[in-house]
Amino acid sequence: MGKIVKINIFYILCFCFFILSDNCFAHKSLMFTNITGGQFTVSWVTSYPCIAKIRLLGSNSITNEYYDDRGKCVKDTTHYITVSELNENTQYSFIIIINDTIDDNDGQMYTIKTGPNLIPIGSILSAGKVFLPDETPASGAIVYVQIFNSDTKSALLSTLVDKFGYWYIELINTRTSDMKNIFNPTSDDNLAISVIGGDRGSANLEYSVMDSKGGKNLYPSIILE
Repeated sequence: MGKIVKINIFYILCFCFFILSDNCFAHKSLMFTNITGGQFTVSWVTSYPCIAKIRLLGSNSITNEYYDDRGKCVKDTTHYITVSELNENTQYSFIIIINDTIDDNDGQMYTIKTGPNLIPIGSILSAGKVFLPDETPASGAIVYVQIFNSDTKSALLSTLVDKFGYWYIELINTRTSDMKNIFNPTSDDNLAISVIGGDRGSANLEYSVMDSKGGKNLYPSIILE
């Protein structure tokens, strides 16, 4: 069984810089997670519900558009878009289109570089539940996790809370902070968990790394505030 660990302010602070924009533009709260050799996830929060998509800018004027993982017409204060089928070790530029308005990062474009293709071995599937104060599932909230120990911390992973309030993250996919290697988490490491629900609130938890053992060993339930 895992154990709750003493909150380390340094790791919690790395999650607490979300700023709700006065409009739906994203650049004040953009997060890049789940970066591999073939994909990355972009997520952010806004002060009121919006519909958003990403337009990836390619060579020869070729562009691809990506929509929220929950569906093309999802309107929410949380936004979560996975950009996939990419090349490893390649820098990409993109813009965000929100309610038909272009957010181009003040004319600079958003940029991100993929890492190398790596193949992790094994499985550490962590899972838990997130609720609103009235005990209803916090569907659509974004869960960010970061593994850390006394010496180092990992790159960020993320996932969405499903309609039943559950979240699942395969920790074996975690990479080192420079994205170049697998982090290889163990039960001696700790997990900083931050849940961002947009206008529904947020919450943080730290716990030791553990496998869910097929859903039988969940992290303590998290209540958004």
